[in-house]
Amino acid sequence: MKISLVIFALTTFIFHSCNNIGADYKQISIRDTSYISKTVNTALSKDLKTHLGENMLPDAKTAVSVAEIYMFNVYGREQIKNERPYDVRKYKNYWLVSGSLPEGAKGGVFYILLDQRDGQVISFHHEK
Repeated sequence: MKISLVIFALTTFIFHSCNNIGADYKQISIRDTSYISKTVNTALSKDLKTHLGENMLPDAKTAVSVAEIYMFNVYGREQIKNERPYDVRKYKNYWLVSGSLPEGAKGGVFYILLDQRDGQVISFHHEK
């Protein structure tokens, strides 16, 4: 009986916790484009680098975090995680993050080039 009560309590807690995920985000109707178009046009009329700063990716850890967001989305989380450990190199104002394969493994790895100053993706690809 006690185990059933504990399982019920945990299930109820998890259900209510999951229902509140995203509750802090304000929902904006996609049909109301006036706010969005004004925001985009205002941002594009300015020098964005002035607002972002000159060091959005200050270190390798941050560069890897950004690279993973893109690579997980494009190639899949498991594919990219299987290419750990990553090779991370900085050249001038750019981070090159690439995957690796175990010795003797066949296949290719991802490469992504990020601008350290503003975090922009310059290029990316995956070898076969």
